[in-house]
Amino acid sequence: MKESEIEEVSTRDPVVNSFHSFGQLNNLSTSGDVEIVPEGSYAHTLAHSASEQGTDMVLLPWSESGSLSETATTTVEHSRQRMLENGPHTLFLASFLDQAPCHAAVFVNNNITSLAQREQEPLSPVKSRQSLRSAHGIPSQPLAPRAHHIFFPFFGGLDDRIALRFVLRLAQKSNVTATILFMDVEQNSEPAMVDAERKQTNASGAHLPTTPSQESVEQERSFFTAMKDSLPSDLSPRVLFSTISTTQPLLTIYQHAQSEIGQAPKSSGDLIVLGRGREKGINFKAEMPQLLTTVGQSSYPGSDVGHVLGDVAHVFIATAIKASLLIIQAKKD
Repeated sequence: MKESEIEEVSTRDPVVNSFHSFGQLNNLSTSGDVEIVPEGSYAHTLAHSASEQGTDMVLLPWSESGSLSETATTTVEHSRQRMLENGPHTLFLASFLDQAPCHAAVFVNNNITSLAQREQEPLSPVKSRQSLRSAHGIPSQPLAPRAHHIFFPFFGGLDDRIALRFVLRLAQKSNVTATILFMDVEQNSEPAMVDAERKQTNASGAHLPTTPSQESVEQERSFFTAMKDSLPSDLSPRVLFSTISTTQPLLTIYQHAQSEIGQAPKSSGDLIVLGRGREKGINFKAEMPQLLTTVGQSSYPGSDVGHVLGDVAHVFIATAIKASLLIIQAKKD
């Protein structure tokens, strides 16, 4: 394809134009380009473009179908199964996160407001062809209140530190509240198992969790306390910092998320923020199957979701938590 033709495609592309329109409506500066490359080059092309433009963060969607081109799914259950299956999109994300030149985030969309409305709507008469001729349109529903709650479990590590700063930036909006938990995890892993896992790497090149040292735990606790103490006074009523000690981190996070998420029935949807956890230093492997069995969900043992997004994100997707997820990876040194 000629360069002039690529420029014309960029001008006419509906996705790029949608961002332009959104930017104009919200007084934001936007720009967009279209690259014509093979699927195998998507990750490298995106990383190169982000590096060339000096990008601060790349935000990527998680696929509901597992493919690089979305297809409609029939049910919520089927959609969740497809989200946990390995596919081209999983490989693309793993490849990009491995070479990302800046901060990166993966967004797992779960629009609970619209889902809840559809599930609770009573059956209504179906319009016939005759009735449609005289219909003047179906009235649309009013916009829901733009309130959001953020739940963020902080384990430590560079990913979690960047994620915490990002949560506090989101909380600057007056319609956002946040609960931030410092997870003080007591390890029960056997040393031999930990040493073996220390030598392994996952599909995206990140090391599997190992046991954190007491020194690193205290460093993370100091950082957490410093962020809490520096919280602006106008955010204090809407942002809660808390510390919890546990020997079952996954179960504890799941229970707290269930109590935090979806408490405001008229909200516009809640958000769980997670660090990708390349440096969490916590072994979740033994606890995950037991938790998923307890809540009646399959463990999807062949899924690479845990390798790409982290084990905590894997649990939330598998259990169909009623909130969207944002998994953040910090820029590599």
